[in-house]
Amino acid sequence: MSHEKSLTPLAVTPVDALVLLGWTGTREKLGKTASNLILRNRFPVPIRLVGKHKRVLMVDIAKITGTVDTRTIEPKIIQEESRGRGRPRKGSPS
Repeated sequence: MSHEKSLTPLAVTPVDALVLLGWTGTREKLGKTASNLILRNRFPVPIRLVGKHKRVLMVDIAKITGTVDTRTIEPKIIQEESRGRGRPRKGSPS
């Protein structure tokens, strides 16, 4: 049984998201446009933080463009149980 990996990224930069949505221009100009749109809360797609980086999920782009049935590729978010109040502890001492 072979498993093929998809080459489609799960998330892209805001500049790449603008390109996928049909905006034109140089990467430098689109970078400034993306920054201005994000600062004014006018970016056409939700921005997510992935680590320290701002990213746009491909699912959100697909919803806007209508290119993919998003019900089949919607990521499942599993929330872990809360640990409660207080400072988190390191692993148990040896």
